[in-house]
Amino acid sequence: MPGRVLRVSAVDIHGNLRLSVEVEHFAGNTRRTLRLSQRRYEALGAPVAGEPLSDELLSALAEAEGEIRALSKAESLLAYGDNSANGLCRKLRQRGYSQENAEAAVAHVLQKGYIREGEQAYRLVVAAANRKCWGPRRIVADLSHKGYPAETVRRAIAQAESEGEIDFEASKKALLQKKFGEEQPSPLDRRRVLYQYGY
Repeated sequence: MPGRVLRVSAVDIHGNLRLSVEVEHFAGNTRRTLRLSQRRYEALGAPVAGEPLSDELLSALAEAEGEIRALSKAESLLAYGDNSANGLCRKLRQRGYSQENAEAAVAHVLQKGYIREGEQAYRLVVAAANRKCWGPRRIVADLSHKGYPAETVRRAIAQAESEGEIDFEASKKALLQKKFGEEQPSPLDRRRVLYQYGY
């Protein structure tokens, strides 16, 4: 028996039950408090106070704590700005969270409505077309790189066009004016710039 559970307590945080599990590890004569979601704790058998823990279960409890850390980091990243679900998962993985914990955190913030990819894609499409003079190909490529599904971006482009929020012909003219001023560019230069900007 490498360890045991000393105490289990629960705290309701924004409608989510979080558990604090104090464990004692006999080998190192150490005590540690782990913060876990109720779902993960129950999946691990929900050991009660005084119950002995194997090394495997101690390790599993420590790994399960990563879900709460990943969720906290996900919420922190969302506080800085919009993220797609895929982009947020990628950022969590880059910061060292396991795939399982990153996906659980993303699923949680999606379920809470913290990520609304359609609305975000719409805002980003309008900004890219009107401020940066980007064409549809460049917008789809850029937002897909950020993790937004290409179909979601295409729907946002179609919606913005139908609502009159973007006009690619006007953006194209503004781009050419910005790049060449009053002079007439050669057909090759014109095609090069339009291609570069996604037209």
